[in-house]
Amino acid sequence: MSHQNPLFNKTVTHNDGLKKQLYLLRDELDAQGAPDREGYLLLELGGGVAGQDGIAHGGFLSIVMDQVTGTLIGLTGLEGGLGMYTVALNLSYHKPVFVPSVIIATAKISRIERRRIHVDASIVDMQGDTCTTAEAIFVQKRPETL
Repeated sequence: MSHQNPLFNKTVTHNDGLKKQLYLLRDELDAQGAPDREGYLLLELGGGVAGQDGIAHGGFLSIVMDQVTGTLIGLTGLEGGLGMYTVALNLSYHKPVFVPSVIIATAKISRIERRRIHVDASIVDMQGDTCTTAEAIFVQKRPETL
C-alpha cells in the first residue's frame, strides 16, 4: 500500500502552504565589541505544509531551519561573496507545529572556525513554546583557481 504524503501533493497543487513571510535581521556588537547577529523569519503557514492532518511536516520544518540559518549568513556577508554550503543540519522536534498557524524561526551565529560557520536555530509557536531546535554548520566555498 502506497502512502500519499499531503506535504508534497498539496503544496504543488494549491496555494495553501506558505502564505506570508518576513525576514528581520539584527546585526549589532555585543559588550565586548564582537558581532552579535540574529535572524528572525516570521511565517504564516497554511494546511498545505501538513504531513499529517493539522501538523506541519518535519521535512518542511527542516527547510525552514535551513532557510533561516542560511539567510542570516548571506545577509551578514559572512560567506565573503563566495557562497556557502550546508554541511550539517541537526534537528530536534520538541512539540508539533500545528497548521494553520504563525511561527517564528530564529537563527544566531554561535561560532566561526575558519571557513565553517555554526548557527543555532529554533522555531517558536504563537504560544511561545519551542517546537523545533537545530544546529547548522555551513562551509564557505573555496575561490575557484585557474
